[in-house]
Amino acid sequence: MPLFLLFFFFSLIETLFILKVGALLGFVNTLILIIFTAIVGSQLARKEGLRVLKEIQNSFRQKIIPGGKIMEGFVILLSGFMLIFPGFLSDIIGLSMMVPSVRKAVIQKAQKGFKSKGFSKKEPEVEYEILD
Repeated sequence: MPLFLLFFFFSLIETLFILKVGALLGFVNTLILIIFTAIVGSQLARKEGLRVLKEIQNSFRQKIIPGGKIMEGFVILLSGFMLIFPGFLSDIIGLSMMVPSVRKAVIQKAQKGFKSKGFSKKEPEVEYEILD
């Protein structure tokens, strides 16, 4: 239920913000600006996503687990969705998550949240017996 409320209020605020900008700039200019930010945002997300994908592939070639890069790729994917979503508030959030320092802070915050929920990097202890 709280997730539904989050989406509801976010969409409501986004709509009100679009209407306010539309009143200032006019309908056509607002529409052009929304389409422009979606196109530029999708290209930026694609470029950053491909960069991270190459880094993940290089990590696998070097036999290194790319946990941090996978999280970075997920944040870029989320940022791309925010940029494609019509509206200015989502564009601001999406563009801010494209900045490497902001992206790093988002990842650190998410990792702290995972640790507080019981997720950690600690390997589970497994007991096993070798049968002949």
